[in-house]
Amino acid sequence: MKLLVQIIDTLACDICVLTGDYRGKTYGPIEIAMEAVANLRAKITLPVYAVLGNHDTIEMVPRLEDMDIRVLMNQCEILKLGDEQLYLAD
Repeated sequence: MKLLVQIIDTLACDICVLTGDYRGKTYGPIEIAMEAVANLRAKITLPVYAVLGNHDTIEMVPRLEDMDIRVLMNQCEILKLGDEQLYLAD
């Protein structure tokens, strides 16, 4: 995560999708993981979407949403750019 924070400015993209497993263990405190995501989010000016991984807990969702991260849970989001469409789904 620390490396990603360092190189995020060099990436050219239209959106950011975080694909889960924000912590290494499947149990325990979430504070360190949420702090790492917050540090990353502070560097991203694009729309950010996320899904939870198998190491994550539903307790993370409000924290992620407070960071202006759209968390998909059994949902689909349609992104449009001109005549093109991209479907994000969980």
